[in-house]
Amino acid sequence: MKKLTIILGSIFLTFYANAQLLINWDLPTSSTNRSVISNFNEVGLSSSTIEMASGITPSSISNGWGGISWTSGGVDPFNNLTVNNDYFTFSITASTGYQVTINGVSNLAIQVSASGPRYWQLFYSPINDNASFLNSSRNYGPFEVAIPVTGTLITDITNSLNTLFAANPITISETTGYFRLVGYGGTSGSGSGRISSAGTNDFGLVGSVSSIPEPSSLSLILIGSTSLIALRRLNRNG
Repeated sequence: MKKLTIILGSIFLTFYANAQLLINWDLPTSSTNRSVISNFNEVGLSSSTIEMASGITPSSISNGWGGISWTSGGVDPFNNLTVNNDYFTFSITASTGYQVTINGVSNLAIQVSASGPRYWQLFYSPINDNASFLNSSRNYGPFEVAIPVTGTLITDITNSLNTLFAANPITISETTGYFRLVGYGGTSGSGSGRISSAGTNDFGLVGSVSSIPEPSSLSLILIGSTSLIALRRLNRNG
């Protein structure tokens, strides 16, 4: 038991040691804005906007950001991912000379009403079109959220999502990666689906950023390594 505790503790520490905040959105409350620009971007990353897709009608509430008009029903996310446009979309861009590895989220809690989307799934694609998302092998979920009898309920899916990210991280080099957070399985289009926005760090991505050596730097490293190996062999023969 003690050995298991040590192993689990090591995994936990390793994840958080490699999980710096990459990008963050401070989502509004009591707002019908369709989009929000990031309020933090790590060096090497460009600012990004999270948006409601066209299928969602923004609806104001004091502790969440999102809306109504989610297409009801559905046993999988694919119609809402493409045809119905019922999702939140955002991207992350690694600037020239940088590589980013995404291995989790800082926080993600989903708020729904009694007839809102019961299931949520996060999709990633290197190309921002429907066909690429449909064929994407990088999707995380689905996550079933708690449905209230009346009013709304918030379900925190941070840990569940991070478990899947740990097994399937995403690496982006000097380009943009695209995401869609899809909700489906509600019972009425009047039901609401939102991202909880009760704090200042409502939603963000975590991981690591590293600089990519320029070709000239790589050449110098290769020359240096080759010279070191040659010198060691010479010393051995001497």
